[in-house]
Amino acid sequence: MVLFFIQNNKIMRTSQLVNVLSQNIKNIKIEKTAGSPLTNGQPGPVLFKGINSLKYAIHQLESAGLLVDQIDPIKNTILYQTGADSISVNYSESSDISNRIRSASLIGELLLDALSSTIKDQPSDSINVRLPDSIKDFHDLEKFSHDLHIALSQTVIEDEIGGKVEITGVENGSIWLQIFLGSSAAVLLVGSLVWAAMVIYKKKQEGDLLAQQVRGLGIRNTAVEEIQQAQQALLKEVIDAEANHINEENYDIKNPERVERLKHSIELFSKLIEKGTEIYPSLAAPENVSNLFPNINNLTGVVSKIKQIGNQ
Repeated sequence: MVLFFIQNNKIMRTSQLVNVLSQNIKNIKIEKTAGSPLTNGQPGPVLFKGINSLKYAIHQLESAGLLVDQIDPIKNTILYQTGADSISVNYSESSDISNRIRSASLIGELLLDALSSTIKDQPSDSINVRLPDSIKDFHDLEKFSHDLHIALSQTVIEDEIGGKVEITGVENGSIWLQIFLGSSAAVLLVGSLVWAAMVIYKKKQEGDLLAQQVRGLGIRNTAVEEIQQAQQALLKEVIDAEANHINEENYDIKNPERVERLKHSIELFSKLIEKGTEIYPSLAAPENVSNLFPNINNLTGVVSKIKQIGNQ
C-alpha cells in the first residue's frame, strides 16, 4: 500500500511522510520545571523551555499536512504568543498545554508506526526519480526512459565507480522510480551531475529571461540573436568546466572520452529537469550524500561548485 499527501500542490510519498515524522515527532515535547508553591498552598507557575524547537517541528509537520487537527490546539495556546524560547505559565494552564502536546506526540507516534509498516527499506545507494507530468503517452515515456538511462549508465557503470542501474520499485500517484545504483560512489557521482545540470538549467533560464526583456524593449532582432549566441557559448563553457571538475573529483584516471560522456549526461539531466523531472537521493542516504543533491524547488540557492564559473 502506498499513501500520498498533498504538500504545496505536490504529492508526497509515504516514504517522505515517514521521513518528516521520524525527524520531527521526537521534538513534539516541552521541557517544564515546576515553580515553588504559592502562599495559599496551590501549585506555583510552571516554566516551559524549548518552545522554539517545538515550533520548528510543528511547522515541518504542518507543511507536510500531518497532524493538523492535533497541531491547531497547540498553536492556540500562550506558547504561540511569545517569541521567546521559555515562558512561565500558571499551573492549570500548563496542564492543559502539556496534555495537548502529549496528545499530538502520541498520535504522531502511532501514525509513524502505521506508515512505516507499509513501506520497505530502500538501500542508501539509491536515488528517487519523479517522472514529469508532461509524460502523457508511451512515446513520451520511451523518450524519458531512454534519456534517463543514458544519463545514468554512461557515467556510473565504470570500474572506478562500481555502479549499476536497476529499477527496484515504483510508486504511483505522481510516478516515482526507485533506482539502485550499486555503490555510494555512483550516488555521489549522480548527485554531482544533477547539481551541475541545475546550474546549467538556471543559467539557461536567466539567458531566456534576458532575451525576453530585450525583445520587450523593441531592440532589433540581431541584438537578440547576439545575446542568444553569447548565452550558448557561455553554457558550453560552463558545461565543459563542470564536466572536467566532476571528472577530477570522481575519477583517478584522466579520460577525454569520459569527459564527453559527463558533458552529455549533464545536458540530458538539465533537459529532464526543465521538463519537470525531480531527482533525490534515498531517504536512507547519509547527510554528506544528501547535501550533494540540489533542492529542485530552490533554484536561486543552486550555484556552481566552481567559484569562477558560478560568479559569471
